[in-house]
Amino acid sequence: MKRLILLLMFLSFFYVEALALNLKGTTIHIVDDSSEWAPYTYYKRVGGKATKEIVGFSVDVIDAIFKKNGINYTIELRPWKRALEETQAGVKFHLILNASFNEERAAVFNYSIPYYTTTPHYFYSKANNPIRIIIKSKEDLERYKIGGIRGYNYIPYGVDMSKIDTDASDFVALIEKLKKGRFDIFLENLEPVVGYSTVAKNVLKDADLAYAPLTYLERAKFHMLMPKNEVGAELKKIIDEEISLMEKSGELNKILKKYFPSK
Repeated sequence: MKRLILLLMFLSFFYVEALALNLKGTTIHIVDDSSEWAPYTYYKRVGGKATKEIVGFSVDVIDAIFKKNGINYTIELRPWKRALEETQAGVKFHLILNASFNEERAAVFNYSIPYYTTTPHYFYSKANNPIRIIIKSKEDLERYKIGGIRGYNYIPYGVDMSKIDTDASDFVALIEKLKKGRFDIFLENLEPVVGYSTVAKNVLKDADLAYAPLTYLERAKFHMLMPKNEVGAELKKIIDEEISLMEKSGELNKILKKYFPSK
């Protein structure tokens, strides 16, 4: 009996090893938000017009990881909610490149280790608020009606998601609602707003838009998401190992400087 158990353990070890090698030469299908998340994942612009090519910091990182491990991939952008649902199912898509952490997602996805951070900010209309809005704590934040983008995760800000107006589809729609007084402020990390301004409308040039950092919060960590299946588990193993190596070697920071030269 002991010999049988040892034999089964031995065979299972080689089965796991074989499964790990299965990703080499296979094609992983990546999806992300169709609203774009520049400069992390977005459509390349030529002469100010969007092409079909998807580029960005996150794309460069996964491209380096997959090339090193002999993994092919496709990438497309879809509405965020659909991207989450189809990746969770793990049939059509196997990987999302940009996601913040929350417990609800962690219950149904494998999370990679974090590979970049952003700076939480609040934004408000000067016309609607002649006196500057100052938020220094969660208690300050709770005094305001908050807006956001559909499908985005605002749990890291320490707010009740059910109380946030998330009817806007992108930053332009969000700012229009802000100006109309539908809410007092909206919450977002500064870096993707800067990125959006370089590939679409430069919302930061809007003279009516004021913004400031939420200094009581830590920088927001972003991860890759994979389904909770065998492919997702193997992807997590490979991606986590490679991100750690890229961080130690300085390669991650080198890629980031391509998009944020001042960092």
